[in-house]
Amino acid sequence: MKQIRNQDGSILSLAAGLVSILIFAVMGSLNVSYLLSMRFQLQSELDALALQLVQQVDYENYFETGFTDSLGFDLFAIDQLLTTAGKSGAMQNCGRESISSAIAGLSVTLELTCPIRLPFVLPGIAEQVDLALATSARLAQVGG
Repeated sequence: MKQIRNQDGSILSLAAGLVSILIFAVMGSLNVSYLLSMRFQLQSELDALALQLVQQVDYENYFETGFTDSLGFDLFAIDQLLTTAGKSGAMQNCGRESISSAIAGLSVTLELTCPIRLPFVLPGIAEQVDLALATSARLAQVGG
């Protein structure tokens, strides 16, 4: 049996494997941090939008009847705000049709489904992730 006496370059294959694993780990962690950053940004924009929508009171009805559970919202103003929100900020990548709204009494509920493309494509991992976010806000009478 012949033994190899010269072991020059034997560490090269090990180093190449470890470097490739390190590169995939770094790219994966950058993808995860990008995804979390987009999630937090979209959630804060969705929360702010819900607060804006819940302030769109039907003021004619408000001045006639005061604050009641049947007060209602200005639906045209709400639709305009939803259209504007779909074209600005981080939500512009999602589009207006990805925001669904539900109005029940004095509450507004928003749901957003947004496809997010990851910055680094890794083999065996999807290039795009769908984020599903939801929020709600309710108009409440201020004491005083």
